[in-house]
Amino acid sequence: MFPRDGKRDGFSEWPLIPAKRRADGGHQVPVAVLLANAPRPNGQGSVLLDLDDVTTLFHEFAHVLHELVGQGDYALFSGTNVEPDFAEAPSVMMESFVTDGHVLKEIARDPADPTKPFPMDVVAQLKKSHAYSSRLEDKRQLALAKINMAVHTNGEGRRRS
Repeated sequence: MFPRDGKRDGFSEWPLIPAKRRADGGHQVPVAVLLANAPRPNGQGSVLLDLDDVTTLFHEFAHVLHELVGQGDYALFSGTNVEPDFAEAPSVMMESFVTDGHVLKEIARDPADPTKPFPMDVVAQLKKSHAYSSRLEDKRQLALAKINMAVHTNGEGRRRS
């Protein structure tokens, strides 16, 4: 769970054995790993993750779930071995739980005093901040799409020859 020399940084999901149909008609049980690099525990034995770390953890955990519930006939099309948009959809949906008050009440503690629950007034601030950031990201994606269209079309929506 914690950083060490030679270990990859951050949180990530790694499929080890993909789901696939076996020759006997059954399904291969998939196996995936969630690689984590949480900060070392504080003096009280608690690990405190910041919002970005929790968001990434939820995102990568959704990839693990995607791998584990796969029932594809072929390993090539199993788990997250699908179109990128579909591979990311469950993870992006899982990220929405990070600012859910009910979820935070269960998993989070007050950083100033880990014996106390996460302050719910901060949840409202997190949601407002997240909504604002989401709108900025939407505008960024629209700008990138416009650039892409300008580069790859003749301006009338038709591909350049």
